[in-house]
Amino acid sequence: MIRTLVEKARAMLLESKLSKKMWGEAILCAAYLINRSLTSSLKGNVTPAEMFYGNKPNLKNLKIFRCLAYYCIPKQRLEGKFNSKGEACIMIGYTHNGYRLWNPIHRKLVIARNIFDERKNIEDIEEKTVNMKTTWLKSEDEQAKDTEKTDDEEFVETLSKFQNSTEEET
Repeated sequence: MIRTLVEKARAMLLESKLSKKMWGEAILCAAYLINRSLTSSLKGNVTPAEMFYGNKPNLKNLKIFRCLAYYCIPKQRLEGKFNSKGEACIMIGYTHNGYRLWNPIHRKLVIARNIFDERKNIEDIEEKTVNMKTTWLKSEDEQAKDTEKTDDEEFVETLSKFQNSTEEET
């Protein structure tokens, strides 16, 4: 049983590209999933959770490990009328009445019931945000130049600027 837990947790961590520091959360999530999966050691097509609790487990709450989730910011922490009322997190596990979410910005564990987007992960959101911020600050001409330049051209341009600055100093 322990090997099964470790193997499932390892696969979840590798697929999700989360830090190995999240191994405990991956083990808890793997145990939750194993307890709700059919096993050949129990007769009669029952899950371990069904055997323990006496009724079939609800599988509608299952989500993809490390999918994007938003949780509602408590009213006490809301900063303004037009600021976001939710924060993006990573789904890393389950509780009896919600989900365990990791907030990478505040580096905190949050337990909540939330909105999920299983098609996306946190990297998709971070990449879009960074791209939006950088393109917002640049003019259209700068954006066009950035797309036209190759790495070699940028290297040559940087080298020529460096040479010009050293010639001016002498």
